[in-house]
Amino acid sequence: MRFFHSIICALALLTSVQSCGVFGQTSAEPSEAVLNASPENGIYISVNTIIGKMGRPIHSVDGYYLRIRDGKLSSYLPFFGESYFSAGYGTSSGIMFEDCPVQVSESTTKHARVWSFTGTQGQERIEVTVEFTESGSATVTCQSNQRSMMRYLGEVVTPPDDK
Repeated sequence: MRFFHSIICALALLTSVQSCGVFGQTSAEPSEAVLNASPENGIYISVNTIIGKMGRPIHSVDGYYLRIRDGKLSSYLPFFGESYFSAGYGTSSGIMFEDCPVQVSESTTKHARVWSFTGTQGQERIEVTVEFTESGSATVTCQSNQRSMMRYLGEVVTPPDDK
């Protein structure tokens, strides 16, 4: 009997927490940057947390970003994972693109919009998935054919030069 009482209390607590919006969508209004985001209009994500190979978050204020504008990818993202091939002397180990043409495909989940595309630099091909919510939070996942996967957390914002 005590077991059933515990289950009933747990279900009541879960129902009350869910009705308060803890597990549902937030009541925050979508930002203008999120409302304007589309494969045609583009997106700008200001990255503030890097999650590397070990899964520990590294918080950053160094101006890291990912931007899609006019069908082109630009990014300045650090890389703290494992490289399968030597980058060579004097070359960057970051995930940096400058006006790389991309074809964005868009889908939606219950709580987010998802963009997928591929960026190519020389022999390296990076599959990128961007998942962002109405509240503006974003997750960027980069899977390369030459290095370990990296994940970045940030916000969808108006680009600095558009403000």
